[in-house]
Amino acid sequence: MNVPAHNEQPDLKLAAIVAQLQAQLAEKDQQLSRKDQALALAEVKIQVLEERLRLSRIARYGKRSETLSDLQLQLLDLEPGCIERRGRSREPTRGAGARLCRSESAE
Repeated sequence: MNVPAHNEQPDLKLAAIVAQLQAQLAEKDQQLSRKDQALALAEVKIQVLEERLRLSRIARYGKRSETLSDLQLQLLDLEPGCIERRGRSREPTRGAGARLCRSESAE
């Protein structure tokens, strides 16, 4: 059975649309891949910066602060007495604990 010639034009249009959509999909896949790579790089940078911050806090609050969690070190940064003490002296706190900062701020 032969298909009439007038049906060839819709098939060509459909094929063109499919080809266009496939090209768009390939471009979106490339964009997604680039963004995934950028995200992975950003995550590595964040990990490096978080480790630098942790080491900086350990240096600021002394050797015993190595046993504190990252959240505990963040709390020390937020402790008003610790901030006041750091403003007066560049020396790290003696005990590296929030208890020390609170008692010093009460003086």
